[in-house]
Amino acid sequence: MEHKGIHSLLSQFYTMSMLWRDSIDVVLTNGKHTSLDSERYQQYLDDKVSAKQVTFDANQDENQD
Repeated sequence: MEHKGIHSLLSQFYTMSMLWRDSIDVVLTNGKHTSLDSERYQQYLDDKVSAKQVTFDANQDENQD
């Protein structure tokens, strides 16, 4: 596995959520962008998960393309 630290952290969150019987939302952030409200950041994260070579400029406004 390439990212053992991230895998371990997410596994711990999963285990804690099972013990508490509550869901836990993991919200990724980069500058003013969050994975909940920034479509550009969501697309960037989707591309990263797909192993594409992409970059993300957190200083760029959401409305700029």
